[in-house]
Amino acid sequence: MSAPAASVAVPAAAAAIGGGDRRAVTSTSRPSNSRRPPVDAGGSKDATYTGEWKDGKYHGQGKILYSRHTMYDGAWEEGKRHGEGSCTYQGDASYTGQWRADKYQGSGCRTYSDGSMYEGEWDSGEAHGEGRCVYSDGTIYQGAWRHDQRHGQGRLVKAGRVVYEGLWLRDQRAIPKDLSG
Repeated sequence: MSAPAASVAVPAAAAAIGGGDRRAVTSTSRPSNSRRPPVDAGGSKDATYTGEWKDGKYHGQGKILYSRHTMYDGAWEEGKRHGEGSCTYQGDASYTGQWRADKYQGSGCRTYSDGSMYEGEWDSGEAHGEGRCVYSDGTIYQGAWRHDQRHGQGRLVKAGRVVYEGLWLRDQRAIPKDLSG
């Protein structure tokens, strides 16, 4: 069973490199000698976690806010993002969907700071499977993805017109024929 929700200020830089006094966690619902779980805060100095714990790790539902304006709210398993959750990043980028071991996994939607958006299947943090990407210029690709690249059958649409439909190999058109002209 998960421990009750707690709000903890975590010196993430020390935790990420394994340093610091690991008994210095302050919480109203956890003993002061409990071990702080490791935090990958992406180079930020501090993070605040509010949520459920199990065996000294984030486990269950919880939210973490990093000082660099990145926040994750969702399911945790053994200290890693796992299950359904949403992460917002600095610069208006976000991901909402399924996670496994801290990586995008399953179905989800990722928006990028340039306005592009990918919605579809993910594997180990990469677009992989069927998906749809709307690029910042309005171009749309719908089809198969492999290791973050268009790969397999897909359709490219610009300004409402199909410009290519067919096979893609490693992010390139297999038959370089433009249907718009």
